[in-house]
Amino acid sequence: MTTNSSISNGNTFCTFISSDENINKQSDKQRNTVDFPNHSCFACAWKEEQLRIAAIQQSHGKNKKPSSSERILQHMADALLPSSPSSSDEGLVKPSQSPLNCREIKYASLLSHAIQCKTISHDDPSLNNESKKELLKLHRLLQESFPTLYKKFPPEVVNDYSLLFKISGQDKSRPPIMLCSHLDVVPAGNDNSNATWKFDPFGGCIQEGIVWGRGAIDNKHNVISQLGALEEILSAGTLPKRKTYVAIGHDEEIQGYDGARFLAKRLETENVKFEFILDEGTMCVSGAIPGYKEPVALIGCAEKGYMNVELTVSGSGGHSSAPPLNEDNPMTVMSKAIIALESNHVLPHFQKNTAFRNTLEYIADKVAFPFSFIFTNFWFFGSLFKHILVRASNGAAASIRTTTVVTKIYGGDKINSIPTNVKAYVNHRVHPNDSIEEILYHDRKVINDKRVQLKLMEGSLKPSPITNHKTSKGFRVIEKAVNIVFGFISAPSLCVGNTDTRWYWDFSDNIFRFSPVPLALSETSMFHGFNERISIKTLTCMVDFYKEVLLKCDD
Repeated sequence: MTTNSSISNGNTFCTFISSDENINKQSDKQRNTVDFPNHSCFACAWKEEQLRIAAIQQSHGKNKKPSSSERILQHMADALLPSSPSSSDEGLVKPSQSPLNCREIKYASLLSHAIQCKTISHDDPSLNNESKKELLKLHRLLQESFPTLYKKFPPEVVNDYSLLFKISGQDKSRPPIMLCSHLDVVPAGNDNSNATWKFDPFGGCIQEGIVWGRGAIDNKHNVISQLGALEEILSAGTLPKRKTYVAIGHDEEIQGYDGARFLAKRLETENVKFEFILDEGTMCVSGAIPGYKEPVALIGCAEKGYMNVELTVSGSGGHSSAPPLNEDNPMTVMSKAIIALESNHVLPHFQKNTAFRNTLEYIADKVAFPFSFIFTNFWFFGSLFKHILVRASNGAAASIRTTTVVTKIYGGDKINSIPTNVKAYVNHRVHPNDSIEEILYHDRKVINDKRVQLKLMEGSLKPSPITNHKTSKGFRVIEKAVNIVFGFISAPSLCVGNTDTRWYWDFSDNIFRFSPVPLALSETSMFHGFNERISIKTLTCMVDFYKEVLLKCDD
């Protein structure tokens, strides 16, 4: 990273953060995590302090690698005398006091700076003007942090804020590959309040080996690790195996209409076809697979669709002192419709070649008994196991069926008046084995009330095409890179959220949604939630993962 700080009167100031106002907003809680000078940019001061510590440790030989015999003895000790569990063992993003090397310090500091760019995508476009300035600030940070990449292969700026890199490859005869990520983030909370965050969500706090803040795992970690991998490859005087595109959108969190959609239009002019496309998505999750405790790299080979349905009930209204006898109150009618929808779920899919069944069958030989026996005999146990899954957890149920949830209800103006118009909004995430038309028909059928008008809202997205993991070279490349860097097994999976890949379906038959981040199942709530964070060790492992993908995609 090209440092953007200067020393003045013993204090560290970051010219990238650009103003004393922003510097002084650093929270006392954040500034006091280590003994830094007051009124300093946290990320720059932390970086300088860590580099100083690393230099001291190196001079004293504290970073000396253990010998083979020492590693064997330590392994035996760990096996025979395992450490007692602690509360932190519940998750994989654990505090660490281990010393950091210069590479880890660099990437942690860079992610911290990136988090401090408040590139928030709001649903209300009028609120995004300030975010546009922050996007340009983030552009400048990336340019200064990856000088070799920007000098040799400067990106094309698409529709003012998205970036498209095109890096030459060693083998010009083979189709290119494309990596994807995005610069924007969701707000810190429903009211953008920081009250439920441990640290300022846009402060980029670094504490005990963890970087905190909005964007840490969605999705600035991918931006930095993808570009970091390319910077390291180019700085070593080589090139990726194949020509590589990196498409970085700026409004993925509001469906990518101004970002990835325009990037796709730019790609159309080149008539390009990719060997595979890799975007954010499912992760390396522990606790997600019955009978297997360790993390499994769930490589998304398909993505659920998305649809919103508006329900409307109208009536004559009236005074609350004389309610209708025939249950014609629009609020009552709507309530019954909502109960009908959420009490009559869309039927689950667990037949052969469906997404989650593919996941379990793929790793059947790795899980413990009796699950290994069940997973290899779904011809017999499949129907029973399907009914178990829909009751096991929210995530398990969502993996095998279209989900239904009422997200908004409006109705009534006065507490003593019967409303004349009531509206409710239903969100469905559509399973690949269903269609939007089938789900709309299902809603009408289970409500079964002509007083409830249903309207499919604009912006629906059908389920994605399914990548065949059995024949895809890209799947093998990702699977191998995961095993080399993390040591985890992999499996095909279904991505239940939506990504920018919706705009890239025409450019490859092999599209994957996967972020190389180890998390416990309980930690996945950080996405669009509170206390988003990533360990520094994981961040640098992500760089190694992308280097494996880029350098060994034809091995």
